[in-house]
Amino acid sequence: MNTPMDRARLVTWIATGKAREARGNAGWTAGQVAEECGVTLRTVYRWENEARVPRGAAAGRYYALLDRWINGPEMLTAEKGAER
Repeated sequence: MNTPMDRARLVTWIATGKAREARGNAGWTAGQVAEECGVTLRTVYRWENEARVPRGAAAGRYYALLDRWINGPEMLTAEKGAER
């Protein structure tokens, strides 16, 4: 995650249940998320149940997945273009 705004957005997505919903809508299992983020399945469940907040590199990978699922690839492209 690049900014404090990204971290705040991630925490909001988790707290509102949007993270779990987006994962389900994308057709991913918690196990697939765990593998992609390099964490255990239990860790993903803890994230989604607000028992733990993602940190470090795993948080960045989780944020990237959620951003793609929630905002779609077109949003990522538009945001990157706006930064230039």
